Parts: sequence; structure tokens; C-alpha cells
Amino acid sequence: MFIFIDVTQLIKEFKRLQGVCIKCHQKRELVLTKTYRCFRLFFIPIWHWDEKYYVVDQTCGATYQISEEDAVLVKYDKKDINECQLIEAYQTTMRCSGCQKSFDQDYDFCPYCGQKRK
Repeated sequence: MFIFIDVTQLIKEFKRLQGVCIKCHQKRELVLTKTYRCFRLFFIPIWHWDEKYYVVDQTCGATYQISEEDAVLVKYDKKDINECQLIEAYQTTMRCSGCQKSFDQDYDFCPYCGQKRK
């Protein structure tokens, strides 16, 4: 009998919204996401921890951390994203300008479509 157990980091997209990027000062499409570590048994999530909420600018790739309280209020349209305190997060991933998929910034080329990183 085989038992499948794993611990992984998952990303869940909550909402797409319009706001001003702090980094480039342009009105852009921002995505509210939640990242968390998850223990799975037979691919079924059993327990999760280390929850963090981020706002990601889809165009320039800037990532900002947001508090859980603010994230919930923005998700349910109780607060505007521009009223929240956003903290710039260390960026470990980039978005390919060709296929729009995220990949680790250690790569010089997109592992999905092969386009050179800009």
C-alpha cells in the first residue's frame, strides 16, 4: 500500500482589481493573492499554515504584502486597495512578457515558452 504525503506552498488568487502601483505610479490591474504552506494526504489538503497575503501588479511584476484584515476587506469591497498599507515584498518570481506565466527570477529564459527574460 502506498501513502502519498506532501508539504507544498500554494497560491490562491482572490480578486482582480484596479489600483495604482506604488513602484511605477501607473493605474494597473492588481491581483490579490494568498500564499500558504499546506500538508496534503493523498492530495487532499489536511492542514495549512504560514498564510500571507499579497497584491501583485500584473504588468511590472511588483509584489506588495498586505495585512490579512485589509485583504479580507478588499476582497469583499469594504475597502479600496489604494487605502491599504502595502509593504514591498522581496520579489523571487517574474512574469514572462510572452506567455504571462510566473517563473523564478534565477532563469534567463522562460521555462514555459523560451522567451528571453527582460
